[in-house]
Amino acid sequence: GSWRVGKAVVVLCGVLVANAAGTGSTAREALLKEARTRLTTWYQDKKSLNLPYWSGNANVLLTKDDYWCDAKGGSARMPVTFGEFNVSDASPRDVFSVLTDVTRTHEWDATLRRVARLGDFQDEEVRGINVEVNSGIIFVPARELYEWMAYNTSLEDQEYWIAFSSLENERLHAVRERDGAAVAMQNCLGGYWIRPCPAGGEPPSSCPAASPVDCCPDGGSHVVFTQHVNVHAGFLSPRLMFDASWYRQIDWVNTVRTQAKRVKENGEARLDMPPWLLQGAPTPGPGSEAKQGALGPAISCMFPPPPGSPAVSQLYELPGTSRERGLTQPAAQCIGPALAVLAALAAVTALIRPLGLRRPQAAVCARSRASGRAAAAEEEGQEDIDRASSQASLLRA
Repeated sequence: GSWRVGKAVVVLCGVLVANAAGTGSTAREALLKEARTRLTTWYQDKKSLNLPYWSGNANVLLTKDDYWCDAKGGSARMPVTFGEFNVSDASPRDVFSVLTDVTRTHEWDATLRRVARLGDFQDEEVRGINVEVNSGIIFVPARELYEWMAYNTSLEDQEYWIAFSSLENERLHAVRERDGAAVAMQNCLGGYWIRPCPAGGEPPSSCPAASPVDCCPDGGSHVVFTQHVNVHAGFLSPRLMFDASWYRQIDWVNTVRTQAKRVKENGEARLDMPPWLLQGAPTPGPGSEAKQGALGPAISCMFPPPPGSPAVSQLYELPGTSRERGLTQPAAQCIGPALAVLAALAAVTALIRPLGLRRPQAAVCARSRASGRAAAAEEEGQEDIDRASSQASLLRA
């Protein structure tokens, strides 16, 4: 079942991490690479996306398929959300400042109960944060997240990237204990791509009047975002929840716009982080005591392949849908260890199954098998009678 596949993927990703130890692939690299893939490849594949909801010159939409997003050992699949909007009279730096200044987030985002910085981890080139999100419903507990935050910027092009994930976050739990009253949730991959509008604004030919997203205004910013969350809503379908609450995402977009304009007007934009969080830490030299992280392979292993990828696997199913999915390089890296691990699991299972019959319950199992054979014989006899009856009917006809 999917639960067993989930456990197997966790095990084989652990093998991959062990094999990749010392390769210097950091969490930052894995998160930013996946964010770029989703916002440039997934989002452009309109055949794999549902039609968008749009309002206030912003749109939000879901993937047609569901993809794995759960705690380790879980098997839940969730749709991936995408959205797009413009911000007038605010630069990409202003928008980036709003989305990354953790110390001020609670001042403008009423959906959050708490945001706490857990530290900057130079070996993995990421920041750790702890977030509690209000449910907005009485008697329904808040949701809690432990996330890695990765950043990148090109000051020359004024492009900013943000990527975040709750995958492989055990190190963050060691910094701060969970709130026992809150429900743990996952955000397997979130991302923002913030760009400046073209000088003079986007030409009308590129943005027809019927477009749900207005033309990008001169001096403004264009934002594309994605998230892949599991809030553990019980019996409620994630798609039903999205259909019923998509307008709240539009409300949040409008709140970001308002705050970005305020930051611009007051000259409050700031990059509240050390340079290495934006550009990456220098690689440690041979004699350096600094360590470089290796969480990248473990995180990448959990990401699903893009929809419509050319290489297809029938085995590696969990990070994707129940139907066959394409494999990108990160997922393909998991397949080698997967075959060995799954083969070992099959061998162990084959050994355990006959050993179990030697327990005291063996007599019960034997009686059960005897009863099963008797039932099968009776069913076979009934089939013979039915065939004979059918042949007699044909002869009479």
